[in-house]
Amino acid sequence: MISVDSINEPSISLGLYLVLTQLCWNQRARYRKWAALS
Repeated sequence: MISVDSINEPSISLGLYLVLTQLCWNQRARYRKWAALS
């Protein structure tokens, strides 16, 4: 029998990866804006 955890784990890690990527892009965009202003 396949456990639910082994099914959900890939999608959870993918979700975390997407969230981290989004945060990284937001930080980059904010830095770019700040660099353009200064």
